[in-house]
Amino acid sequence: MVETRYENNNGTTENCHSLSPDELAIRKLEYLDIATERIPDCKYKESEDPCKFKSTKTGRGPLTATWR
Repeated sequence: MVETRYENNNGTTENCHSLSPDELAIRKLEYLDIATERIPDCKYKESEDPCKFKSTKTGRGPLTATWR
């Protein structure tokens, strides 16, 4: 099962799902690397590539290999 939650910070919330100590002990964190993970050619769209997108609104982007 995958549970996600948006927190308005850079990942500093220690226990955003309010897990019990037992649940925390078995929790597994997975980091998704959307900048360098290979996309199959049949699913790749340059317009959706975070390594090529630059926001005109915020000026952020494109993502680099060390974005995290």
